[in-house]
Amino acid sequence: MAKYSPSYLGLLLLSFLSVSTAQQQCPPEGVTFLPHPDCTKYVICDEGQDFLMDCPPDLYYNTETEQCDFPENVPECVGGTRPPVGGSTVTTSRTTTNATQEPPTTTSQPITNGTTAASTVTPSTTRPPTTTPNVTTTTVDPPTTSEPEPGVLYQCGDTIAADSGRIDYKLSQTYDAEELCSFVIRVANHSSILFTLESHGINETNAINIFTFSENGLIDSIHMGPPNPLTEAYASGALAVVVFRTNRNGGQGFSLSFQGLGSTAYSRGVEMVLSNITGGELTVPSWPNFSGTTNAIVLTAGDRKVQGGFDVLKLTLSEEDFYTCGSEITCGCDSLRIFSFVDNAALQEELFCNEQYHRTIFQTRGILIVIFRKFYDGSWGSAKLTWNIVG
Repeated sequence: MAKYSPSYLGLLLLSFLSVSTAQQQCPPEGVTFLPHPDCTKYVICDEGQDFLMDCPPDLYYNTETEQCDFPENVPECVGGTRPPVGGSTVTTSRTTTNATQEPPTTTSQPITNGTTAASTVTPSTTRPPTTTPNVTTTTVDPPTTSEPEPGVLYQCGDTIAADSGRIDYKLSQTYDAEELCSFVIRVANHSSILFTLESHGINETNAINIFTFSENGLIDSIHMGPPNPLTEAYASGALAVVVFRTNRNGGQGFSLSFQGLGSTAYSRGVEMVLSNITGGELTVPSWPNFSGTTNAIVLTAGDRKVQGGFDVLKLTLSEEDFYTCGSEITCGCDSLRIFSFVDNAALQEELFCNEQYHRTIFQTRGILIVIFRKFYDGSWGSAKLTWNIVG
């Protein structure tokens, strides 16, 4: 589950497991949270790796409730310092990563949105020489434009497969009403993702929605930005769909960084956002090397809520061919899941994984998310997707 949930304080950050205050080093397996001598910090342990985290401003990590809490609720912290636990201070086993730092501007894997990552333009920081008699100096103006930064998603529909990166959407720009802007992120070498809201100018609630998926369906759902005061959220899974939803205009965009945590078997597949407002058609799988893949396909009506009082985004499945392998619940072989984004939630509309009759027409005024798992090349498991706007 996602590592926070709302409360009357609105400042919770929960872990999967109970944190023992006597634990000094990260255990080799699982996910735990540990206190830190600095009460404003805490440590996430993920499969033996430790990551130094910060509470929101003016809050202390409370080991009793496993939350970032008001200082008066953490009496053992005097002057912001936590006393030694069991006669020694809490330390981490290696140099930790502060999740509030901006991630590196380069990534070890290419952007997978169909374009080639451009080289970063780094303006010179050398001061020009001071003018002296009989010496002519030449001043070179810096570039007036900069290349897109590798590892950063800027436009609706961008996708990425990388260990870390960032979404910078309409920073210092005014967004429009009824936007539904989608991004797909895969941290292929990791088992979970840490999201950090670096900055934003959002003036409405639940605008940033994050959903993580695996071959077995939806794992976590996270809402960031107002009214949630937390700037960090931890979610399980290596594949995430981020949806920015607006009801009105007047606010500005956001910067959301992500960092893969933990390790897992290599996650691979196709990530795509299809936003053609006139509709389209796609047979899955239609790409090579699809054995053992979990693929995410997001369908939108031009990155906006469907306009018109009675118009909807309609998806029709045909030519579906799924071989019975396991039960309807376990789906041991190939599977295809349809989710709709409605009222800030991803709802599973249907699951295809055997030869039983299934509903084949889906309608929404929002977004449809297709999670398609291909077990191996020689197995059955295919379908034809056709979508358009209907009244």
